[in-house]
Amino acid sequence: MEKVAVKFPLTQSALQELALPGADKVHLPGTFEDFLYLLNAAEFSIEYQPKELILMCYASPSHEQIVANLLGIFYMLFKNDPDFRCFGSNRPVYIPELQASYNPDTSIVRGTPQYHEYLPGRKATLNPWLVTEIASPSTERFDREDKLRRYKKIATLQYILYLYQDGPELTLHYREPKTNRWAAMDYDAFDQTISLEEHSIFVRDIYAKVDFTAA
Repeated sequence: MEKVAVKFPLTQSALQELALPGADKVHLPGTFEDFLYLLNAAEFSIEYQPKELILMCYASPSHEQIVANLLGIFYMLFKNDPDFRCFGSNRPVYIPELQASYNPDTSIVRGTPQYHEYLPGRKATLNPWLVTEIASPSTERFDREDKLRRYKKIATLQYILYLYQDGPELTLHYREPKTNRWAAMDYDAFDQTISLEEHSIFVRDIYAKVDFTAA
């Protein structure tokens, strides 16, 4: 691969200098070749959608606690079912027909994982069954518009769970089994339960130990 001239931040400290106060992502114009270059050269995670790079800043403590909770919940739900595999944000999801690559906070694959290899040793999942995204005020519009629209193009995807860090507020997008159309359900109380087929998740477990004052 031809080396791209350095025109992007490569360290987390340089990226933080570009970020607006409170932002956890920086959007820059760029090509897919730029994306591939940064995968090897940058010390932070990168997402890509046509003509745009999304550079990932440090996550908040609340964000990371929710990720840890979700991974623990999914492990307990599916640990005895060999058909399900759970991943964190270091396993990106690639949408070939849109040339888009995203790093969901967690993802689950049902069945045999299928991969796209960008570069030697750099693989992304092609067939997620579920993805989760933890939104913040700075990322809400991007997460709920551009990214959501593209996620829905993944044929194997059945669930997209969006969560907020600053309180119990969640939206589960799901495919209707009979029509294959997307629908959505909102949750806003700790005693509510989210259904994933025959499995149930308490909202309070997702937000366990989260300090909302530190979101």
